[in-house]
Amino acid sequence: MTKLKCFKLIIAFFCFLFLLIPVFSQIFVCATPPIPDTSGAEHIYVYNFESEQVIYSKGEMSSKIYPASTVKIMSGLVALKYLCNRQDDLITLTQDILEGVEGFTVNFKVGDTVAIRDLLYGLICGGGNDAAIALANICSGSVDAFVEEMNKTAVSLGMSDTHYTNPTGIDSPDMKTTLKDTVIISKKAIENELFVKIASTNSYTYSPENESQPKTIANRNALISNYSAIGYQNKKVKGLNAGMTDNGGYCVSAYATNGQDTYLCVVMGGRETSTGKLMSYAVTNSLLTYFFDNYTYTKIAKKGDRIGELAVDLALPTNGSQAVIADCVLESDVYAFAPKNIDYKRDLTYKTYYHNDTLVAPVYENLIVGGVDIYHNGTYLASAKLITNSYVAESKLLIILENMKYYILSRTTFLFIFILVPSVLAYFYITVWRSKIRKRKAIEKESIQKK
Repeated sequence: MTKLKCFKLIIAFFCFLFLLIPVFSQIFVCATPPIPDTSGAEHIYVYNFESEQVIYSKGEMSSKIYPASTVKIMSGLVALKYLCNRQDDLITLTQDILEGVEGFTVNFKVGDTVAIRDLLYGLICGGGNDAAIALANICSGSVDAFVEEMNKTAVSLGMSDTHYTNPTGIDSPDMKTTLKDTVIISKKAIENELFVKIASTNSYTYSPENESQPKTIANRNALISNYSAIGYQNKKVKGLNAGMTDNGGYCVSAYATNGQDTYLCVVMGGRETSTGKLMSYAVTNSLLTYFFDNYTYTKIAKKGDRIGELAVDLALPTNGSQAVIADCVLESDVYAFAPKNIDYKRDLTYKTYYHNDTLVAPVYENLIVGGVDIYHNGTYLASAKLITNSYVAESKLLIILENMKYYILSRTTFLFIFILVPSVLAYFYITVWRSKIRKRKAIEKESIQKK
C-alpha cells in the first residue's frame, strides 16, 4: 500500500468518526440516567411541589405499616397547636409529667425547669421520647388524652388508615399507618413554618433554670446532623423526621429544596446492611440527588408558539393561496417537571385536539380553539390551551352565497318545493283537463247546431 492510499484511508476514517459524533453525543450526553437502586426500603414516595406531581413511588400506598418515629410529626403538630403561643412558659418537670418514658431520650430529668420551647426542640429536633411524653401531659393532662387528640387530628386530615397508641412511635400491636397517610401528615408539617424551622435545626442549646451549665440537643435526623449517624448529611434537606423501631424499620420523611425545585421524600421500612449502612438515609439521598441533578420544573414552551392550524370558512384567500388558515398558538407559557437535558425544539411531541374541524369567519384573536398535550419520549409532561393569534375577516360575498346555499338546502325550502311542485302539476293538469272539456263541449255544441 502506497503512502498516498494510506493517507486517504486515515482521512476517511477520521471523517467517519466525525460524522458519528452527533450520534454518540445523543447516546452518552443526553440520555437521562436510570432511577437509582431503591431495594433498601419497602415503601417510598417522592413528590415535587412545583409540578404537584408524584415522581416516584414504591409499595402500596394503602398497605398497613408501623409508623415508627413519623408519629412524632403528628405529636409535634398537635403540641404546636396548643403551645405555640406559650413557648416562653417555664415548666418544672415532675415524675407525673415524665411518667412512662422509654426508648430514646434527650435527657430531660425530673426536677428540670425548662421552657416549653426547649421541649418542642427536644421532640421535633431531637426526637426525644421524654419530650413527647412531657408535652403530651402538658397539653392534654394525660398521654391518653393527647393520643386521642392525635387520632382526631388524623381523621380531620383524611388519614383514614392511621391509628396512634402513643406519641413517641414505639411499636405497639394496634399502632398503624400507611405510606399515603404519612405523606399527608408530612405535607401538613411542611405548611407549618415553626415545625420546619425546628426540624431543620442542626442543634439546639438551652439552659435549665435549676442547672448552671447549658445543655445541647442534637438533631437525631442524620440528613441534618452527624449526631446519630455519620455520612448522610444533605444540605438541601430541611427536616422533617427520622428514626427507627424494630417493627417499623428505619424511616425518613425529608423535605428538601435547592431554591428552585422542592421535594418531599418519604422512605419507610428501611434496612440496615451488614456493614452498618442505614438504607433509609442512603435511599433518600440517592433519590434526592438523582432528581436534583437530572430533573427540574421549567418552562418547556413559550406563549405564542405555533402548534397547529385550522382552515377558516367564509374568508377569501390572499396572496394566491387556496385556503385561509388560522394559526393556533399556545395561550400561555407551559411549565413541566422534565429532564434537564431536553432539547425542547427537537425532543418534544405535541398531540393537538380542536373543538371544531374548521373555523368560521370572522375569527377573532385569542379565541380558544382547542388544546395540546406535550410529551417527551412518550411520557406526558403538560397540557395547554390553543388560541388564534390574529383576526380573520369574513367575506360578504361568501356569506351571501352561504346564506343562499343555506336557504336553498334548508328543510323549509324542500318542504316548499314538495308542496309547490305537486300543486303546480295539479294546476296544469286541471287547467288542461278543463280546456279539453271546454273544447269537447264546444265541438259537441257546434255539431248540434249543424244538425
